[in-house]
Amino acid sequence: MATADDILTPVYLRLRDVSRTATTAAHALAILSNAQRALNIHYRSVLQTTTLTTVSGTTLYAVDANLPLIAKVERVQEGTRDLPALTPEKLWFHDKNWLSATTAGDFLAWAPIGRELIAVYPSKAGSVNVTGPKQLAALTVIGDTLSIQDQHLGTLEDMLELEMSYRLRLFEAFQGAQQRLNAKLKVTQAQK
Repeated sequence: MATADDILTPVYLRLRDVSRTATTAAHALAILSNAQRALNIHYRSVLQTTTLTTVSGTTLYAVDANLPLIAKVERVQEGTRDLPALTPEKLWFHDKNWLSATTAGDFLAWAPIGRELIAVYPSKAGSVNVTGPKQLAALTVIGDTLSIQDQHLGTLEDMLELEMSYRLRLFEAFQGAQQRLNAKLKVTQAQK
């Protein structure tokens, strides 16, 4: 696995800052940490499964408070059974009293409500397994090991160069990094 320095060194070379004086190491590591988290959500490189203990009478659960290791909820299971993911509108169409609905039987569905909440319908005392991209820890020293898979290291380099060149107002380097990143992420002109 690569370390933070394995990514920082070529980026500093491309930005012609071999002595690393334009940005502090802490600042570069913060940018690299955020880029690594974003790529993990996009590519789903490192997944995390956590048990959410549900309470009777409660349908809505805060993701940050109850699932701090998951960046984005993608799958909810009761035992080995996958619960279907519904939009809040479909959940409301299915049962207009979904917020207060309770059961002693099985859960029927779940719904993401924005980024902050999930609804597990209907409410009951029990537990479900929640899976999604892991909320990666921040990199604190240059020797920290990256969590992202090796095939995405080039994309991570381009994301770091893009952010650092923008902050340093090196717009030619920014444009080059942006073009490489768009090609790797397959961004079309219509999506820009």
